[in-house]
Amino acid sequence: MKKVRTFISVLILFVIVSYPRIEAQPWSPLKLKEKFNFNTNGLNFITNTIWTDSVKIAGGDSVFYLNRIVTNCDTCSIWFKWSNQPDFLKSRMIRKTGGIYNFRTPGSVVIKTLAKTGDTWLYDTLANITAHIVSAGVEPVFGIPDSVKEIQLSTGSTVRLSKNFGVLQFPLPATGSSPGILEGIEGRDVGQLVPKFREIYNFNPGDIYQYSGKSMSYAVGGGSGYLEKIKILGKDSTLGYYSYSILRYYCSWSLSVQGIPGDTTHLYSYDTLTFVDSVANLANYYPNQLVENPISPLMCGPNTNYFKVTNDVNQLYTKWAGSYNFGDDAATYLHGTSWNPPKPRDLLVPGPVMIYMNSFKPTLGNTWFHIMVFEWEEERELVGYIKNGDTTGIIYPDGLLLQGMKQEARHPALIIYPNPAHDYLQLSSDGIPAGASVEIRNSKGQLVMQRPWSSRIGISTLIPGAYVIRITGPNHRNTLNGQFIKY
Repeated sequence: MKKVRTFISVLILFVIVSYPRIEAQPWSPLKLKEKFNFNTNGLNFITNTIWTDSVKIAGGDSVFYLNRIVTNCDTCSIWFKWSNQPDFLKSRMIRKTGGIYNFRTPGSVVIKTLAKTGDTWLYDTLANITAHIVSAGVEPVFGIPDSVKEIQLSTGSTVRLSKNFGVLQFPLPATGSSPGILEGIEGRDVGQLVPKFREIYNFNPGDIYQYSGKSMSYAVGGGSGYLEKIKILGKDSTLGYYSYSILRYYCSWSLSVQGIPGDTTHLYSYDTLTFVDSVANLANYYPNQLVENPISPLMCGPNTNYFKVTNDVNQLYTKWAGSYNFGDDAATYLHGTSWNPPKPRDLLVPGPVMIYMNSFKPTLGNTWFHIMVFEWEEERELVGYIKNGDTTGIIYPDGLLLQGMKQEARHPALIIYPNPAHDYLQLSSDGIPAGASVEIRNSKGQLVMQRPWSSRIGISTLIPGAYVIRITGPNHRNTLNGQFIKY
């Protein structure tokens, strides 16, 4: 018993002596090689995911470089990538002695991780903003008890810092923007994580996927549309890639500029689909990481490209890759419910000449690809699938595909061109009755224009955004609906 008491006394003494040392250890706001995913609504920065990708010693300081993950391509003729783009935590984090961290370029922000309740210091050296520790205590972070400090700024904003998980909340530069809230840390597997290649392309034998797509060159008068149905027959899963043996049904037809279907071809074949994993695979990008520009800057100018992640009510993640012209107004996100009929996806409204979107979902792969540059457009969409015997969306019978079915129902009866448009819309459709009228409503359903039917409608007075157009015959008969984007 005496030995036990002696051991307990030594243990208590060890804890008492060690506690100040433990508390005095620096709290690092960010850690090397970890990706910190923040939830924000700010539009004046490029990425809201912070990754300290490298570090070096400068004098007695450690310099952490943030998000230098995208590099220039000096030897490429038309493709390029952005590099060294500062995020809302600047582009460098400098660790100094005494638990002091400076965030620099552009500007300078100082966080004193070892400051105690009541301590005050100059937080933003350029904007003359001060910081004040208002509380410090223990609370759950990602389900784990951790020491947390709350720092009040003279602007009224708040910084929250966790000892083991770094920055939990950080104010954004834009006035009125909600703060950046830490949702997860990739690499440590805590909080909200997003699916990657292995989850996204994990198909199984028996799965069936139905696609719809088109390839259009409006400058030369048209292109083609297609339906493709893929049945997964076998699977070879090896580290680094997935290989599937498949049965493919394919039906394609010519399309005029107005979208009118023409001659049809059809086929079926046994084939192999291989998806190769890599660090650079688009499916592996994390939220709001910069991505490679998909379009020649000779056609569109430099573009800002990023990855966005959303999740639906069933917590099914969708990864979106989008871009818009750098220097234009910030890209606008439109929820699919603002369209008529509603779309099961968000839409990115970019600059005047370019749309580029990709979406990915676990076990479904690349569910939507859309690229549009001036008079050229490509689109491919997963419109239905069968998994574990359950059908979701549209699945066309094999016989219809092999008979050369034209997917006329998926092309709107009302043809709108150009779209997106700036000054005018050109409208066409079969069977417009005499005395028809045109209504245009904004995304809130408000009527913004009403006039008699004409094949050419001026829209220069409309503000940029998404609109629904409706052509209605006398006595509200023969109604046609469509959507367009005004830029």
